Amino acid sequence: MFDRTSYTNKAIKYIIDDGIIEYDIKSAGFNICKQFNLLNKETIEKLELLDKKERHITLGKLQLTIPSLTEKLKLGFQKCREAFFKHNMIFDSDILSIKKDAIFVINKKCKHLKFGKYIEFIPKHTFHSYLYLNNNEFYIGDNDYACKGIKDELLHLHEDYMIALIIKFTNLLRLSSKTKQIRFITNFSKDYRNRELEVGFYRELNNQSLFRPITPINIMNNNFGYTEFELSPKYLDISYNYSNYLVPLYQILV
Repeated sequence: MFDRTSYTNKAIKYIIDDGIIEYDIKSAGFNICKQFNLLNKETIEKLELLDKKERHITLGKLQLTIPSLTEKLKLGFQKCREAFFKHNMIFDSDILSIKKDAIFVINKKCKHLKFGKYIEFIPKHTFHSYLYLNNNEFYIGDNDYACKGIKDELLHLHEDYMIALIIKFTNLLRLSSKTKQIRFITNFSKDYRNRELEVGFYRELNNQSLFRPITPINIMNNNFGYTEFELSPKYLDISYNYSNYLVPLYQILV
């Protein structure tokens, strides 16, 4: 499993009220370069003087000018994950997801976090719940959330709407009776279908995050949509969020 740069256990559709910890490699790319001597001393010293953002950008540019660096970094990430798995006795069943420099571990607190002189894994986030919806991973914590599959810069458009719904739903699963859970999602779905909710709920929760009109202005362009929409939801095609989120949420309960 440690040899995978990207992995999600798609057999797990949801986890409710259990411990999920995200372990990230601190300053991953740069520290891997130092640990495995992937760059000369002069280049390392120059990178050391940059702030985190500039260092990340510069390291990306170096991979374009040094073709072998990308593959060496990939191998370095793999070695770091291997050490983390080995020393913490991580089994495949413990892993919910891998995102290159991040490992999401289920209900297991890892104690061995430092490897070599420069590599350190940081327990960055702890989540109590997880939902796998529409090929996206939603991690819910007490005071924050994360979504893997949708760009971070688009998520804020949904925070008061579909993201808020998903968070509320997971909390209901944790704290309420099955009767209350079913009543909530049934009533919400009814209001959604009747277009009685705020228009923000009808923005498609994906990497385009558009409002889709019922009849596109350009019927030859099936991807037409609005980035902003201030009219009534009655003019929108509302099927996307309903089919890809509301129906699966209801199916969790039945």
